Amino acid sequence: MPIPIIAAVVWAAGAAITAGGGVGVVLTVKNKKEKAEFQAKIDELQNQLLCYQKKIKELNETICKLNKEKSDLVIQVADYYVQIKTMHEQQEIFEAQLKTNDSRFKKIIAFLTFRLNVLNKENDELSEKIAELNFDMSTKQTEIIGFELKKEKIEMQIISSMNELKLANVDIQVIEEELRQAV
Repeated sequence: MPIPIIAAVVWAAGAAITAGGGVGVVLTVKNKKEKAEFQAKIDELQNQLLCYQKKIKELNETICKLNKEKSDLVIQVADYYVQIKTMHEQQEIFEAQLKTNDSRFKKIIAFLTFRLNVLNKENDELSEKIAELNFDMSTKQTEIIGFELKKEKIEMQIISSMNELKLANVDIQVIEEELRQAV
């Protein structure tokens, strides 16, 4: 039963009891029976009222618990808001540092790229010089081989000339010996 209906019945019962006080001197058995029925209804309604009051108390306790949980959640949300705000500030600082570092790194990369290009150019020039020197060395080695061959040829000619001189000396000695013998 809803509470307003119970309250109306209780009020009506209370009013009936109060009104019946004046007339109550001459109660008949029928009135006693009705009174007992009303009393039973009043007792039942009082029991229901107690149950509802108990239920209202439990609901109020639940509301208090929920209000406490709500306030705890509000505190948590406030903490989360502070954390989010702090994280946003840190993110802004990080982004600023990132921009600074990015421009710094871009400058470093540009310098290193320029330096790499210079070193590559120097490397290319040195490679060309090495290639020229290798070609010159190869040419010189060919010339040295040619000189060695000429030297060997000249040495052979010298040896051949020395042999001819020795033969000529031997011939001269033979002729001198023949002249000595002839004189």
